[in-house]
Amino acid sequence: MRIYSNATVWEFKKEVAKQFELAPKYLKLEMSGSRVIKETENGKTLAQLGLKSNEQLTAYKIYVEEEIPNAPLIGPDGKLTEKARAIFNEWFDMYSDENG
Repeated sequence: MRIYSNATVWEFKKEVAKQFELAPKYLKLEMSGSRVIKETENGKTLAQLGLKSNEQLTAYKIYVEEEIPNAPLIGPDGKLTEKARAIFNEWFDMYSDENG
């Protein structure tokens, strides 16, 4: 994979995760020498991380134990709940472009 050294770890992680059809939070990256790239390093550039050209990384799929309680989408009035509306609006803003 080719990527510039000024890309952030998060940008790199997103590209690698896309190759595996995973969300980045389900991906663990390990540099040579068994050094695991920590989530706190997501804002660093690859250069700051010390990644060298042609260095091999190992990617692992990880399993995240999540307990997400069910929540109603529709309130007693038959309309979207405020929490559901906020989440859907956030998703729209995050994934839409100038064409919708």
